[in-house]
Amino acid sequence: MVVLDRPQAFAPPNDAGSPVTFRARYDNFIGGQWVAPANGQYFDNITPVTGQPFCTVARSTAADIEMALDAAHAARGLGPHERNGALQHLAQDRGPHGAEPPDARDR
Repeated sequence: MVVLDRPQAFAPPNDAGSPVTFRARYDNFIGGQWVAPANGQYFDNITPVTGQPFCTVARSTAADIEMALDAAHAARGLGPHERNGALQHLAQDRGPHGAEPPDARDR
């Protein structure tokens, strides 16, 4: 893999002054909650910039998909205010820049 040495417009994620932060580990977001994968397994999420892992992500299985489908079917009966609340919860959980899309494509 070739890594180009070029100046960055922003500090790398999780560094001081960076507008982007990542957790060390991400679970599945199911039914408005962060849920560990049913099998307890995670995998490294590799950045194409350096070829190094920058976080771990839930290795979901059919059991996780079934849980997500059950939550989605249950949410079908929710009104717009309840659905909005779930989306707000997700945005707040992303931190101070939750309303902004993360710009981490080239990190």
